[in-house]
Order: sequence, then C-alpha cells, then structure tokens
Amino acid sequence: MISGPTRPVAARLGITRRLFQLLDTAADETPCVTVVQGPLLAGKTHLASATAAEALGRSFRVVEVDARQSKLPFYVVDRLTRQLGVRSEGQTNDLARLHGLRLACQRAAAGRAGLAIIVDNAEFLAPGDAEVIHDLIVSPPLGAFFCLLTVGSDASARRAISELVGNLGVQRVRSQWFSLDPLADEEV
Repeated sequence: MISGPTRPVAARLGITRRLFQLLDTAADETPCVTVVQGPLLAGKTHLASATAAEALGRSFRVVEVDARQSKLPFYVVDRLTRQLGVRSEGQTNDLARLHGLRLACQRAAAGRAGLAIIVDNAEFLAPGDAEVIHDLIVSPPLGAFFCLLTVGSDASARRAISELVGNLGVQRVRSQWFSLDPLADEEV
C-alpha cells in the first residue's frame, strides 16, 4: 500500500474533488484513467493516498503499487494480480499476465462499486509492465474501473506515460491529466 496521509492537502482540494468526481464516474460504469504529473514533493503520492482512501470508503476494491519498487520484469503486474487474490507466478509472457490480471480484476470487483488501480511513480514501469498496464487501461476488464497513475514532471517521464495511456479518446475510457506545481512550505 502506498504510504502517506489520507487527508487532502488544502492547496489540492480542487484536484482532490475532481478525482473523487472521477470515482463517481467510474462507479457509473464509465472507466476512468487519470494521470497526476508533477515535480518531486508536489503531493502526487498524497493525492493518490487520499483517492485510495476515498475509493475504499465508496466500496471500491483498491489495489496500489509503487513502480519504484520494481526490481524484476512484470513486478508491478504480478504485484497487482497477487493483491487481487490470483497468483501469477509461472506465467511467462505479457499476454498470459494480462489475461491473469483481467480475470483477477473481474473477480475482485464482484459485489463492489468498482475497482481502483493506483500506480505511483508510473514512469518507472518496466517495459513488460507498461505493455500490460497499457492493454488493461485501453480495454478495461469492467465498466466500473478507475486507474490513477502518478508521474514525475521531467519530459521523458511525461513522454513515457503519454505512450502508456495512448489515445483513449477513441475508446470508451474517460481520461484526465492533472499537472501539479510544487507545494510551498506553508501549503503542506
């Protein structure tokens, strides 16, 4: 689980409210993919934690992973799948892992308002993880699907996430991109 406080920072209340509205949209069977981009100490992980807490309060099944922890190929996908209650060891390719993750998402969301997947520091996704996550968000496994990706502000990180998210405008997935400025000391 992503560590950090779950109360919104006052300086980010507008974005926090918008993220919560996107959870409502996802619960109404319109999949949502959201990217929160900003420099170090801008409050991205804090927003992710607050969104995860809100999603739990709204009966979403929430799974979170920090992509910085990735040491092996498919670490993020395997971790998400395991959090959803399905073992993915022994799957040798990205197609098998995608199928396992999609199945785990469908099972985990049963009887819930929806499913929320949060990937912190998504710019650190390994290529295999990025491909599976891309395929998952372009064609979500269920209607009530919410995905939040946090990413740093450097150009290479933005480019990597733009490629990951792809062109969701032609899909039935709603997407939103938020850019954060650094928080001043008095805003924290």
